[in-house]
Amino acid sequence: MLVTLKVAATLDGKIASGSGNSKWITGPNARQLVHRLRHEHQAILIGSETLLKDNPSLNTRGIHQGTSPIKVILDSRGRMPRQAKCLRDDESKTIWVVGRKAPDPDWELPSNLIRLTSPGVRPEISWVLSQLENFDIHSILVEGGAQVHASFLKSKLIDKIYLFLAPRVLGNEGLSWCGELGIENLMDTLNFKIIRIEQLTPDLLLELQPIERLND
Repeated sequence: MLVTLKVAATLDGKIASGSGNSKWITGPNARQLVHRLRHEHQAILIGSETLLKDNPSLNTRGIHQGTSPIKVILDSRGRMPRQAKCLRDDESKTIWVVGRKAPDPDWELPSNLIRLTSPGVRPEISWVLSQLENFDIHSILVEGGAQVHASFLKSKLIDKIYLFLAPRVLGNEGLSWCGELGIENLMDTLNFKIIRIEQLTPDLLLELQPIERLND
C-alpha cells in the first residue's frame, strides 16, 4: 500500500486559524497540484473532524480526464451526517470506518456507501490499510486533519509527505497540522529526508520520505 500524506500549512505549521478557517491557506497552483495527487491515488482519507468542520467533496477537479478517488472517512464515533458532500457523487464510492462502539446510523445508507466497523474503539491504521486492500485499493492520499496525520505518523506506515508551505504566519492561535505524538525529547523525533523542492508561486512544496518505515 502506497501511503501519502498531504499537508497545506503556513510557515509556522498551521492548517487553520483558531476559529477553524482554512480556506485557502495555499494558492491556486498548489491546489491544482493537490487535485493531480487525488487523480493519481486510488483513495483519499480524512478524519471526522475535517469532515464535520469543512464538509469537503473530496473529488478531483480541473484535471483533464481526471478521476475522483474512493473516499475513506475515519469516524470512530460514527458522526458523519447523511448530508455530507462526499456522499453526493453516486458514481464515487465512500468507505465509512467507525469504531466498535459507534451507534448505528438513523438514516439508510446509500448504495455508494460502505460502512466498516473496526474491532477497536478507535480504528488502528494498520487494520484500516489491510481492510482497504480487500477493496483492491493500493494507494491512498491522507488529507487530514491533525489527529489523523498523527495516527499515520505514529504507525510508521507512510511512504511520502507532500508538504505545501504558504508564505504566511498564523501564530500560536492557529491549529497545527499534526496532533500529539507523545515525543518528549529530540532523540525520539520522527525524521525525514527532503527529496524534492518545488516553487509553486507563491507557495513552496517539499516532498519528503521517512527515514524509518515500519516495513523497511
